[in-house]
Amino acid sequence: MIPCIDVVIRSYFRDFNWLRLALASIHAFLRGYRQVLLIIPESSADRWKESLVPNGLPLRLVICEDYIDDYLGQQISKLYADEISDADYLIHLDSDCVFVRHTLVWEDLFREEKPIHIYRNRSIRPIIDGWRNSIPNVLGIDTDKEFMVTLPAVYPRGIYVALRQFVMIRHGLKMSDLILAQRPDQFSEFSILGAYAFQYMKYCFTWIESGTESLVNWPCVQFWGRGCSPSDIAHLLPADLR
Repeated sequence: MIPCIDVVIRSYFRDFNWLRLALASIHAFLRGYRQVLLIIPESSADRWKESLVPNGLPLRLVICEDYIDDYLGQQISKLYADEISDADYLIHLDSDCVFVRHTLVWEDLFREEKPIHIYRNRSIRPIIDGWRNSIPNVLGIDTDKEFMVTLPAVYPRGIYVALRQFVMIRHGLKMSDLILAQRPDQFSEFSILGAYAFQYMKYCFTWIESGTESLVNWPCVQFWGRGCSPSDIAHLLPADLR
């Protein structure tokens, strides 16, 4: 039986222009999921407009608490995503992720009935990079691998509570408190999730190294939302999204 799969996006008002494009691309090209769970902080709720959502897109809006530093706050939202969804798997996207071709979740984001996880065998980040060092600092895992490569990233719902329990045992802190104690450039939620998955749940995933031929036709492009705008990259998009 095909599992239940939800899409999770954590956004805020400054990214709403990108979010509109991301949601349009999901509506146009993505099939095989149940719903989109869009999480925004309370301070962005009054700027939310239903017009950002394409007609017919199954979306549930979730309002979360405000954090002093929402860059850390959005990482908390993602690492507690299982608390707002009962799906078997969660697909993580950011607001600047755009699907560019027809995508069937079970065929394109899974292989041999396991979610695809993209990684680099050797990190291209400097040895002093905070996101890279968040893996040994949080998990105690010494690795040259890099797991924050590209989205979407798909995780089984059981990984979230297992990771939070690991952090409680190792650090004596709730995951949310550990994150809020970090500097923003010292913590990467997807680095932590990926490294934990590789170390403790390796056989639950299909691992594909970045740069291999298998990724030439990857269905989603992750843009850098701080470096450009949707209008800047319109010429790179399928006609349905221009």
